[in-house]
Amino acid sequence: MVGISVLSGNLPAQDTLLYFSWDNSVTQPDISPAGKAATTASPYAKVSPGGAKGTNGLNPGKGPANEVADLNLSYPYHRDFDVVGVDVSYDYQRDEAVGTILSRGNGFVFGQADRAYVKYRVENGNGGYTEVVSGSYPYNGSTHVLQTTRFTYNPLSGSATLTVDGVEMWTNPVKTPGRGLVWEANTPFLIGTSLDATGNNRVILDNLVFARFTPAASPALPVELTYFEANRRFDGVELSWETTSEVDNAYFSVERSDDAATWRSMLSLPGAGNTSLARQYSAVDYVPLTGPTYYRLRQVDYDGTATYSAVRTVRAGAAASAVSAAPNPASDHILITGAAGPFKLVDTYGRQAGRLAPVRISETAFRLDVSALTPGNYYLLHPGGAIRVVKL
Repeated sequence: MVGISVLSGNLPAQDTLLYFSWDNSVTQPDISPAGKAATTASPYAKVSPGGAKGTNGLNPGKGPANEVADLNLSYPYHRDFDVVGVDVSYDYQRDEAVGTILSRGNGFVFGQADRAYVKYRVENGNGGYTEVVSGSYPYNGSTHVLQTTRFTYNPLSGSATLTVDGVEMWTNPVKTPGRGLVWEANTPFLIGTSLDATGNNRVILDNLVFARFTPAASPALPVELTYFEANRRFDGVELSWETTSEVDNAYFSVERSDDAATWRSMLSLPGAGNTSLARQYSAVDYVPLTGPTYYRLRQVDYDGTATYSAVRTVRAGAAASAVSAAPNPASDHILITGAAGPFKLVDTYGRQAGRLAPVRISETAFRLDVSALTPGNYYLLHPGGAIRVVKL
């Protein structure tokens, strides 16, 4: 996780994740999580004088025969951008009526070519999200003066604010305290979509700042989650996450859904309680669904208060296996058929369950003694996947 405090224009110190000053480069940001550059579809885009406070800025430019092209910058996804609260701003002057200044997927749009505007998604408390849309506030297209537009969302108070040159234009009428923003996973930022300044060959955009919201004197959040990821592997889906600090953290629950609406807990892992040290966690879904599967992390405090991570999506599970284990549930023995091994029995945390040794009955049949196991759920791993086994 990368966070750098900077001062930009009239903005306070921020935990800045992405910053384009456009003083020297069209595509290279001044601050970014991994030092990557953006890409642009425009061959004419350039930095030129005319930016904020006498600096350079981003100019769509034009070709030798007055050809124009849209900026269409794309900055690649990074997990640090999945913030629960945000402070984002840009300096902009209007030269056209159609286009988008900053967006990420369908769930976040900030600024249109002709107006200050924001659309975002916030957790609804039931595992889904509510889409919030502000009013529209036209930019003056005749003054050709850069205006600073800023959007903030405070996840503690649930308050969202849209300002232009420091003047509040809109605030969300329904506050959502304790609820974080919801982002589309693995989706890049798009900057200057369909913006070409109508060939006027002058700066229209400057000082784009995307930062994690950091309210002054705010109480410590229960858990600082660095990332939560879900990735396919040969025997299932691996879930992994990291915290940088934990306060009164009782446990994590990994939840799964096939429609991103109805959620079921797969397993739970104990939290660290109180710690200022980084900790890594992992678990495996050994029997993933065959279609798109959605995962999220539910963090629960000692007092029962729960918060949720961003949702992660894994697609295309493996085809059904011909391997079977019966009886299932079982109290003493199970018969494994349909594979020649090797086999491994693990608990829901991925730990090997004792020193169990299947006894071969035939080339593709084995008998496994499970009588010594503690009752509960286990996974029988085999070359084709995994089978959930219930010990009575």
